[in-house]
Amino acid sequence: MLRKHLLLLVSLGVLCLAANTIGGTQASFIDQEASSGNSFTAWTSELWTQTTQQDFEAGVLGNVDTSSSPGNVELTFVPNPALVTQDNSDVSTGTSSSAQLVKTLSFTKSGPAFNEIRIDSNLKVVSGTSVTSSIRLNDVEIFTHTTTSSTYVTYNDIFDFSSYADGPYTLKLYLTVSGGNGYNSLFELYTTSPVLETSDNSQVSATDNTKWQLKKTLTFTKNGSAYNNLRIDTNLRATGNTAYMAITIDSTNPDSAIISHNTDSTSYVTYSDTLDFSGYADGSHTLRMYLKIGNKNRQAYNSKFEIWRTSPTMVTSNNNEYSVSGTLDWQLMKILTITKDGPTYDEIRVDSNLKASATAYSSIRVDDVEKASHETTSTTYVTYSDVIDLSSYADGDHTIKLYMKSSNKNQAAYNSLFEVYRTKTHASSGTIASQVWDTGVPGARWDGLIWDETLPAGTDITFEVRASDTPFDKSASSPVWVSAGGTSPVTSGFTQSGRYLQWQATLTPDAAGAYTPVLQEVRLYYH
Repeated sequence: MLRKHLLLLVSLGVLCLAANTIGGTQASFIDQEASSGNSFTAWTSELWTQTTQQDFEAGVLGNVDTSSSPGNVELTFVPNPALVTQDNSDVSTGTSSSAQLVKTLSFTKSGPAFNEIRIDSNLKVVSGTSVTSSIRLNDVEIFTHTTTSSTYVTYNDIFDFSSYADGPYTLKLYLTVSGGNGYNSLFELYTTSPVLETSDNSQVSATDNTKWQLKKTLTFTKNGSAYNNLRIDTNLRATGNTAYMAITIDSTNPDSAIISHNTDSTSYVTYSDTLDFSGYADGSHTLRMYLKIGNKNRQAYNSKFEIWRTSPTMVTSNNNEYSVSGTLDWQLMKILTITKDGPTYDEIRVDSNLKASATAYSSIRVDDVEKASHETTSTTYVTYSDVIDLSSYADGDHTIKLYMKSSNKNQAAYNSLFEVYRTKTHASSGTIASQVWDTGVPGARWDGLIWDETLPAGTDITFEVRASDTPFDKSASSPVWVSAGGTSPVTSGFTQSGRYLQWQATLTPDAAGAYTPVLQEVRLYYH
C-alpha cells in the first residue's frame, strides 16, 4: 500500500511561502526550520501550511497572545489589582439611629477590566458599643460590616461587576453608630483580575448525619507576596436538610476550619471568601474541604472549589516610620533596590504615605530621576499609589528612593509606607489548540509530533493530541485529549487514529509568573 506522509506545519515565525492559505498543500516538503534537527527532513510529504497570526487565531486560544510578537505564542499578562479611586481621609460620625453618609467615590466602568472590583475599607468605634458600615453602589447596598473594635479592622470585599453596563457609577460609604463615635480611614476601589491557582470542580456529595467527610484536597505552593491575599470560591446545596461545609488549611481537623458555610437550599449557593494568607510561610500548603449533612438519608453537594491569587506581587518594602525636620531641603529617607527581570517589571506600583505637622512633601525617584511627588497638610496619613513605567529601563538593578521635606524646619514630615509592586504577571497557564485538520484519509495514524520552543528557566510547554473518523468542532469536549508529553520529538505512543486530527499545547510560566515559554513551530506527521 502506498504510504502518504503529510506534514502539518504550524509556523509561528515569518515564513515566506507561496501557498499561505489555510489548507494549502505542496507535493514536496523541505524543512523550513533548519534548527529543528529532526529526522523527517528527507521525507516527501504533502504540506498543510499555517503561517500567519490570523491562521492561529482561527484555532482555540486560552490565555495566550499571538499578537505581541507576531509569529510566536506566549502567555498573556494578567493585571494585578489596579487602584481606581480612593478617599482615605480619617472621618467619624457620632451616635445616630440612621446611617450617615461619610464618603462618596465616583468612577466610570470601562470594559472588562471592571468585571470584578475590590472595595477596601476599615472601621473602628471609640467610646461606644459598635459601628456598622454600609457600602452602596448607585444607592444599592452591596456590603455591610459591623465591629466593636477600638482599633481599625480592615475589610476587602470582592464584587462581581460583569453584568453592569459601562458608564458612570457612585460608591458610597455610610456609618451607623451605637454609642460613641465610629471611624473610617480607608475607602479604596480596585479593579482586579485574579489568577486561578488550582481547582477541583467535580461534583461530590456526602451523606451521614454525624461525621465530617473529606471530599476534596487542593495543594499549592506559596511563592512570595503574590499569595498574601487568596480568594476561595465554593458552592453548596442540600437535599431535604441542612448541608455543612468546612475548609481547613494544613490541617486534617474540620473543627479547625478557617472557612465554613451551611445552607438548606436545594440549588447551589456560591461563596467567595477572602483569605489573608500573609502570615503563612512560603512553601507547600493544603486546603481541605469537608462536607456533612444533618440527615444520613440526605445529601450535601459541592461542585466548585477554586483558589485564586488576588494580590499584586510585592517586590520590596520599607514600612518603618521615619520623619524629617530641622531643614527645608530634601532629605533622603528610604532606598529600595529592585532587580528588573523581564517584561513583568515594565510597570511597577509604588505605594507610599505622608502626613505633616505643617506641610509635608515627598519625592519618589527611580535611579535619581523623579517619577512622582506628593504634598499634604494632613496630620493623619494620606496613602498614594503611583504607577511607574519602566519599559525603557534595562534588566538589572535599579534604586527607588524616597525623599521628604517640610515647609517649616521646626515641624516634621512623616512616612511609614514605602512598597514596590509588580502590577502584572503572566497567566498561570494558557492553551492553544490547532484547527481540526481533515486529512481526507479514514483511519489516518500519527507518525510524529515535533515542535520548536524557547523555555526560560521554570517554564514548560506540553502537548496533547486527538483524532477521530467522525468530524468534530475545534472546541468540542470529545474526542478526548491524549497526552503527548513535553519533549520534542514524539514519535511513538499515539493511541488514536482517524481522518480528523488536532493538537493542543499548554504553556506554563515560572513560579513567579515573570517569564513565559514561547512556542514557535509545530509539525505533525501521519500516514
